[in-house]
Amino acid sequence: MCALGKDRTGLFVALVLAICQVSVDDILDDYVLSDGLGEVALAGVERMETLRGLNRDMFSGAPRDAMLDAFEFLEETYGGAPAYLERIGFGEQQQSELRRRMTTTS
Repeated sequence: MCALGKDRTGLFVALVLAICQVSVDDILDDYVLSDGLGEVALAGVERMETLRGLNRDMFSGAPRDAMLDAFEFLEETYGGAPAYLERIGFGEQQQSELRRRMTTTS
């Protein structure tokens, strides 16, 4: 599902920003820019029988606490976003290279 950059895309961007050493507060500020847009792109998932009665309002928000909870979970469980990424196979060298490419101006 794509919901205006707040779900998978929002989490992916937040992890990239964390690798680039952006503060969690700044990441949260960026994330909430998607909040309240009132649109949802569910790609037809909302028509699935198992999701009958889906609360579309829930999917249209991007509350700060949702991303904060994700960062707190990563901190408590893995020692932070970079450690989580290393655990799933995106190691320190790859993170360093991504950070270099994302933060170097040409």
